[in-house]
Amino acid sequence: MTQSNTRSTAMKRTLLGMLVVAAVFALAHPTAAAAPEAAGVPGEGPAGDWLGALDVGPTKLRLALHVEAAADGTLTAVLHSVDQGARIPVDTLEIEERAWRRTAGSIGATSTGTMNADGSAVEGTFTQGDRSFPLRLVRLAEPFALAAGNEDFEVRVLTGLNHLFQHAESGAVDEYGAIEETFSPQALNLVTDWIGARFGGAATRRAERDARPVASP
Repeated sequence: MTQSNTRSTAMKRTLLGMLVVAAVFALAHPTAAAAPEAAGVPGEGPAGDWLGALDVGPTKLRLALHVEAAADGTLTAVLHSVDQGARIPVDTLEIEERAWRRTAGSIGATSTGTMNADGSAVEGTFTQGDRSFPLRLVRLAEPFALAAGNEDFEVRVLTGLNHLFQHAESGAVDEYGAIEETFSPQALNLVTDWIGARFGGAATRRAERDARPVASP
């Protein structure tokens, strides 16, 4: 496999993992991934809090961007995938007049956009691998509440998995191309059982499926 094909395969798996998690979240919380408000708060410069949503098919993934500006003008930012509970470091944030460009190497993603005249929104595109999605970020009057008060959750530690729920040695992006597994059966079963306990039927169907005899070739 060439380096180009390896990279393409890795990014497709990254995106697939993202879509699987999005679909699972939509089943567990069908109303939680609502799109952000249509209008933002006017303002100057990039510093502050921004909210947008990626329409990935089965649901919308909310993205909250927090930008800080140092006294010398240096910009730092962090991106939160709200509905996945993920904190994603922003490696670079470049602003030239009203044009924005952000990179997040840990997920192989790049975002570009243009701020509107009153500074209330940035219209652009989120790209991961060979897939691109429209992304509109609106400026918020105050930081987005990442803790929504939901107490119906469980914390599980899955040793040896990367952030795409694949068995991995290091968890680094460079390792993606060598991983054949799309999604860990262990992680998928935990999610299935969690949803089944709340909505019924899923865990029973999984047990019935696992009990079926495997046909001989």
